[in-house]
Parts: sequence; C-alpha cells; structure tokens
Amino acid sequence: MESETVYISETEVSANLRYSEVIGNLEKAFHYLGEGKAQAPPRMRVTGPKSILNVMPAAIESMGLSGLKFYHAGKEGGRFMVALFPTQEKGKVFLVEAGILGQIRTGALAALASSLLVKERNISLGVVGTGFQAESQVLAHASIFKLSRVKAYSRKEENRKKFQEKMREHGIEVFPVTTIKDLMAGSRVICTVTNSTDPVIHLEDLPSVYHINLVGANLPWRREASPEVLNDCELVVVEHLEQAMTESSEITDYVNSGFRPVELKDLNHNMGLKRTIFKSMGNGIEDIAAGYTLLKSMKLI
Repeated sequence: MESETVYISETEVSANLRYSEVIGNLEKAFHYLGEGKAQAPPRMRVTGPKSILNVMPAAIESMGLSGLKFYHAGKEGGRFMVALFPTQEKGKVFLVEAGILGQIRTGALAALASSLLVKERNISLGVVGTGFQAESQVLAHASIFKLSRVKAYSRKEENRKKFQEKMREHGIEVFPVTTIKDLMAGSRVICTVTNSTDPVIHLEDLPSVYHINLVGANLPWRREASPEVLNDCELVVVEHLEQAMTESSEITDYVNSGFRPVELKDLNHNMGLKRTIFKSMGNGIEDIAAGYTLLKSMKLI
C-alpha cells in the first residue's frame, strides 16, 4: 500500500476556512456524536516541568475522518497540529498546521452555542479579553448574527485600542470599555476569553437577559464566572461533560451544588430562555469537523 502525507500550512488554512461553514459542520458533528456516529474522548495531557503535551482524538464516521489534534504548550506559547486520516483512503494522512484552524473553530463553536440558545438574530455582543481568540469570537458571531453593537474589555488600554483597530480591518466597529460592568450593560451575548484564575463575571453585574460563552479557563485552577452566576442561570451547556468535570472548576462546582449541565450533543434549539451559559473547553471532535470543512473547501476529499 502506497502512503501519502499532505501538508497544509497556516496560509492555506487562512485562505480556505470560513466561519459559517465550520459552524454548520460543527453542528452536524455534535448531532453525529449524539447519534453514536462519532467518538470524542476527553483531552489527554502529559505534564512536564515547564510545558504540557495535549492530545485530542476523535472520529466522525459520517464525515469519513478520524484523527487528532496535538499541541505542546508552555509559557512561551505553543505549536498546534491536526492529523486527519480519511477512513476510506488507507495510507493517506493530512497534516495541518492548526493555530488558525483552532482559532476559527473556537469562535465557531461559541457562535454555534449562541445560535442555539439565543432567539434574536440582531444582537449586541460583549467580549471580555482582547487576544488572539477574542478576534474569532467577534468574527464568528458576525458570520451568523447581525451585530448591532460590539463592546470589548481588557485591563490594558493599549490592548483595547489594538483590538479596536484589528476589528476595523474586518469592517467591524468595536467600542472599548473600561469596566466589565460597562461591558455587560446591554450585551445580549457575552464571550469571555481569559486566563483568569479569579472570576471576572459576577451575578450583580449581569443584565436581566443574557447568554454567556465561557471560552477561556480550560484548566482546573482557572475560573471566569463565579458559582453564583452558574447557579442562577436557567441552563448550563457543556460540549463534553466528562472532560469538563476534570478540567473546569466552574462545572465541578456547579455539579457539586446539585445541578447537571446539558451536553451540546443533546441540545435542541432552546428558545425563550433568558439566562444561559455555554462552557467551552475544546474537544477533538471540533478540530476534526473543522478539518473536514477545510479539506472539502480545498477539494482534497
């Protein structure tokens, strides 16, 4: 059997991967997971003295792909790769540089959750954090919602201004705010993308109607929302409960308080709820679905 390895660069990913298409295939992937046509075990971590090797496998039978995301990360950053194996083409593997792919699928996943839990299609958006992943939150939501107003908060004024300028390049006007309370006011959807160890979202600051995507804090010692926030809302959704119970202090506290979140694979369009939260951790099924979208766009499968 002749083997073939196809290498796909970040430049090619950026040129061929579209948020709206990824959102659609993520929704399909989670439906397949719910139907038993996909497998997605929790992330595996190998911890060293100064860095962590992360491995996130998944298989989506109905998309004809299995594979894994793997990345090595430390204080100086990380290198991200995705390996994709077509189940009908033995001997072929696609090796994808996955920094941009991971950025796009992270934003797409939050936008998918928002689309399932928020009835309105004209929304105001607030983003806590102004880094690499914050950009994808705005762009992914803009691909399926009409954004009437976008506000952004970070602790440093220079970061808020840089983010505002970056979003202007995409034709989106962002209004920097100096407090999280100001950001919450009037925001229908709120996305948090931080590495905070202490909660940045508190119950007393929230509007009466909201959907929150908790996107950062994917290690047990980090936290973006106080326990009171989760306990007060009408519905908490996670993408993978087993993984969340080992990686998210927010979810373990919520479950230990006597509540049980809904997994994304079991979520229907829950219209009419006024207070909802999606806790995003990142799972291999998302990278395989994004990889499938990329390969289809490039006409490689």
